[in-house]
Amino acid sequence: MRWLPPLVLHGAHRVSQAVIEEHAQTFAQHLQSWPQWPEIDFTEPTPDCSVPADARPTDGV
Repeated sequence: MRWLPPLVLHGAHRVSQAVIEEHAQTFAQHLQSWPQWPEIDFTEPTPDCSVPADARPTDGV
């Protein structure tokens, strides 16, 4: 699985409405352009995290 870095608006309680709207527009653009996210080309590949069957929880048995 690959994902984008978090989209965080620090100090959101102090910024103007215009800044919030710009941030929301960026988020909407990311959703609309999925999965063509150029930022993905610059992120590290996710390490394999396979879990062996004997290490998985059982259904209470």
